[in-house]
Amino acid sequence: MEYNPLAPEVQDNPYPYYKELRDKTPVAWVESMQGWAVSRYADVDFVLRNPGLFSSKLWNEAATGDLLTVPEAPGLLSMDPPDHTRMRKLANKGFTPRLIRGMEPRVRTVTQDILGPLLRQEQIDQFDLVPTLSAPLPIIVIAEMLGIEPERQSDFKRWSDDIVRAISRPTDETVRAEIRQSNAEIRDYLGQMIERRRTDPHDDLITALGSGLIKGVFLASGL
Repeated sequence: MEYNPLAPEVQDNPYPYYKELRDKTPVAWVESMQGWAVSRYADVDFVLRNPGLFSSKLWNEAATGDLLTVPEAPGLLSMDPPDHTRMRKLANKGFTPRLIRGMEPRVRTVTQDILGPLLRQEQIDQFDLVPTLSAPLPIIVIAEMLGIEPERQSDFKRWSDDIVRAISRPTDETVRAEIRQSNAEIRDYLGQMIERRRTDPHDDLITALGSGLIKGVFLASGL
């Protein structure tokens, strides 16, 4: 089987290709990405649990080419232990059980705000859960955790969407220009926010990580 995740027809609907991979070629060489596609759960689990055999160091370059948000620093997805372990521990400082429990009421409120208009409709035969709830909910929650101002959350969603779009390595130059613009904007925005938090801490994730750790964590996470 020839599998090319960069092909437009694959990006439009990848799921039949995923099934064919699992059924016929569970470990397939992908020429366009210069890497291996592993599609069965047990194999994926084995790869993730054995970083000594399977390196992630080239992931960002292979995945996004010249559209990296922070090309001068590796992201967590392209790190191997012990660097990955060290940076993951730093990032986890902002996700303590107490903090996560404290977020539950707000997550419930956001969910109700998103679904409220839909549930008030007289007749609902069906709806697509992903664009309706699964896509906007984490963006809103993550933005609030970071301390993104409400008026900039639409920008944050656009930046995040473009970072994800970069992984598909689009060939359309208009799209590539949009991704580069988003990369520049999010770097500038977060850079300014980090500097402000050094002297004016807030009750948000960036402040919680600590001024001495902020830049390292965000560089390591690809932001």
